[in-house]
Amino acid sequence: MAVLSKNINIDHYLKNINQAKITGCLLYGPNVLLNNFRFEIIAKNIVTNLQDQFLVTNLNNQQIKEDYYILLDEFFSIPMLGEKKLIIIKNPEKDFTTAIKALFATNNYASKSNNFILVFAQELDKDSPLRKAIEDDPYFMAIPAYAEKESDINQFITFELNKHHIKADLTTVKAISHNTGKNRQIISTEINKIATYLAENKNLNLTTLQKILGENQASSGENLIQNFVLDFAFKKYSLCLENMLKIYNEHREFLMLTRVLATYFSKLYFGKIAWQIYQKPLPQIALEEKVFYPMQEPFFQHLQQLNFQFINTMLQNFEELELNLKQSRLGQYLVFASFIRNLIK
Repeated sequence: MAVLSKNINIDHYLKNINQAKITGCLLYGPNVLLNNFRFEIIAKNIVTNLQDQFLVTNLNNQQIKEDYYILLDEFFSIPMLGEKKLIIIKNPEKDFTTAIKALFATNNYASKSNNFILVFAQELDKDSPLRKAIEDDPYFMAIPAYAEKESDINQFITFELNKHHIKADLTTVKAISHNTGKNRQIISTEINKIATYLAENKNLNLTTLQKILGENQASSGENLIQNFVLDFAFKKYSLCLENMLKIYNEHREFLMLTRVLATYFSKLYFGKIAWQIYQKPLPQIALEEKVFYPMQEPFFQHLQQLNFQFINTMLQNFEELELNLKQSRLGQYLVFASFIRNLIK
């Protein structure tokens, strides 16, 4: 088994994975949003209540490094009421490869337990020892997540609309895709809102969709600030310098912009702790830090790309910048421009 056949509908397979004759699944690949979406589907199909400490075990790399047999102990353990236990490992390191190989080497291991191991990894190349070990085992599934085709997203949107008996043409479906950043979790949430809005009316057209979405659209000035913050976090300082004049023409204060930057980097700081130390899933972090579409996808990228030192340094710089903006006689525009130019050097 190891790798799903291209002929299998992966969405249907995941929603029925509890009936599949496998002991675990590896999710990997660069598409973090898709991986998170699949993680939620699989986990909730194995265990209804993910807060149940008797049926859900989260193993971290330190535990496995200290004793890799802990994975075998958890897998072969028997829950009190004989239910299926979910064992979760996120961002596995090399010691986990040793542990999983030890499990695979156990004679008839798959027939000795009803438990399920769910592994959430980042991108793994084809020579990865972990990926190769799992792909070679007949009772463990490896599912990659790469950039999705437009047709796949459109098919998913149509499926979600059909669940609410809503009819929509292809143009409307494409508009939903565009306005949700092709994020499946956001798509599901937004379609639930659309269904509530439509009530008994089951026909969705582009005009109605634009009316629904228009209620939450930001002004041009807010979009400028939002894009500036994202460009800054991506270290596109030259572009930020160019866009300063547009912000100035919108009569936005750079003191306010500094505070918006500080707020976003604070979210990154606490999000980084939640992701790396507590190993929380990215969608949960976004919810806790109140980061919503269209900020979610770049927020996830920033969490992965920016290190603690850079985030902490920037938070200190913003404090100093705010003080300079309040005290300098040069004017906010010149003070802020000087701050950006120093980053370009």
